[in-house]
Amino acid sequence: MGKSTLREQTRELFISSARELFAEEGYQAVTMNRIARRSGKSRRTLYTYFSAKEEVYMEVIQQEFQHLYNELEAFVGRKMDPMEKILQYAARHEVAVSKIVKWNGSLEAEFFKDYANVERARIRFDILERQLIATILEEGIREGAFKKLNLKRTVYLLHACMKGLEIPFIRGQFGRKDDAVQETYNIVRILLEEGLKK
Repeated sequence: MGKSTLREQTRELFISSARELFAEEGYQAVTMNRIARRSGKSRRTLYTYFSAKEEVYMEVIQQEFQHLYNELEAFVGRKMDPMEKILQYAARHEVAVSKIVKWNGSLEAEFFKDYANVERARIRFDILERQLIATILEEGIREGAFKKLNLKRTVYLLHACMKGLEIPFIRGQFGRKDDAVQETYNIVRILLEEGLKK
């Protein structure tokens, strides 16, 4: 086993240990000492990988968003009607982001308390996600299902709308029952069909 592989495994061990602790005890209660103990490594070793708890936390969030991106990318690769795809994509986005935030109460609290921190952690995800949305729109235009709109502007607008729905969705402001979620989905369908359908 090479040095870099061992180094990567140790780093991953610290991140997974921190993820567990954040879920169990909340972000504020976790210390670098606790992360080191949970991982079975020394605090000195931990500090060779991360200089502060905030760095570990940012890495945890970035990894969660990377997993989400992988799921969404696989979905976009499916063959289906472009309008149905963009609608299902929007719904999947909201459910998945809500799941990431709610994987523990502390992340939910941090998400609302320090949204700017979360925004910094998800910069790469947002760039990649806009590319996924562009792929769906390009497919729809190519197949004659969507109008020929300014692609870049439409992508940014749709992405901003999805992000704008995240907090109300997470907080349950649209309702938590299936019929409330379905009603929201129906409204989004009308708006997208009106704006995109040829």
